[in-house]
Amino acid sequence: IEFYERAVDLDENFPGAWVRLGIIYFFQESYAEAITAFERALELGIEDSEIETYLGLAYANQADCVKAIQHLQKVQPLVQDDQRLADLVLSGFKLCQQTPIPPPTPTP
Repeated sequence: IEFYERAVDLDENFPGAWVRLGIIYFFQESYAEAITAFERALELGIEDSEIETYLGLAYANQADCVKAIQHLQKVQPLVQDDQRLADLVLSGFKLCQQTPIPPPTPTP
């Protein structure tokens, strides 16, 4: 991770380093950092279904389902032939559909 952090310190316009940082952060469950890295890679012109998928999942894990669904819907038609990514997209949609169920209210 230090290598990629150093790379973006030296050249903040290096999209490949931002992508790798995003992936590392995502799998470390550092979703806020992953979002920052993936968004920067997209700003620099990276167009990749896998990055959009992981960005959507990172937003879903941060409970920002509006942005999660926006990215997941964008990428969904593009990943139909890739079962792994299609499954990840589906898991992001499911994560956003989960809502906590309040405990039952005790009756007096």
